Amino acid sequence: MDLIARLLRTPVLSRLVSTWVIAVCAVQQYLGPRAAVLEAWRHLWWRRLHVVVSRVDGYAIDRSTAEEYVCSVDGPLPELERRLWRQGYHRNLLAAMKYRHTSDGVEWSASSWVSRERFRADHQCHVTLFGRSSGGVDCYVHREPSPVTRPLDHWLVHEKTVGDPDGTYRDSLDAADVEWFRDGELSPPDDRSVTVTAEVDHPTSEHSTATASAGRR
Repeated sequence: MDLIARLLRTPVLSRLVSTWVIAVCAVQQYLGPRAAVLEAWRHLWWRRLHVVVSRVDGYAIDRSTAEEYVCSVDGPLPELERRLWRQGYHRNLLAAMKYRHTSDGVEWSASSWVSRERFRADHQCHVTLFGRSSGGVDCYVHREPSPVTRPLDHWLVHEKTVGDPDGTYRDSLDAADVEWFRDGELSPPDDRSVTVTAEVDHPTSEHSTATASAGRR
C-alpha cells in the first residue's frame, strides 16, 4: 500500500482529504465545454505531479487499456464534449492523466469526463477521450467508486469495471443523437467488460517528459 493510501486510512487526514475532494468535485460539476483551457493546464501539471507522487508509490498518470475502449465517434472533439455536457457529464480534472499505447508510441488523452446518478452516488462513469489521427474521437470508459463517497477505494482501484457493460455511456450517446461505431483495431480480443483491481501502469517520468508534446495534439 502506498503512502497516500496509508494517509487516507488515517481518520483525521482522511476527513481533510475527503473535504477537499468533495469541494473540488462540487466545482467540477459546473465545468463543461467552455473550460477546455483547464485541460491544457492539467496536461502540464499532472505529469509534473506524477514525478513527485511516484516516489511514494502514488500516481498522477495512468494507462487506458484496450479493454476500456468502447466506441469511436466521427466529428470534432468539441462537438462531442458539448453533447456529453448536455447529457449530464462534466469535466473530471482530478482524474489521473491518461495515455494509451499506439503504433507511434505514447499518446495522451484529450479530455476526461464523468457522470454520476447523483453527487453522492457510490459509483461513477468515467470517460476518457482520445483524438483519432484520421479525425474523430475514441472513447474509453470504466465504472469505478466515486472519490466523493469512497476516496480510498477510488485511489486503490477497487471495483473498477472496464468498458461499458450496462450500456450507460452508449445510451448517453444515443440520447444525444451521436452516431458511434466500434474500431476493430482498438477493440480487445474478447468483447467483454471485466472487473479489475490492477496495478497502475504508467510510463517513466523521463518517457512522460519526452512525449509531452503528444498531449498537446
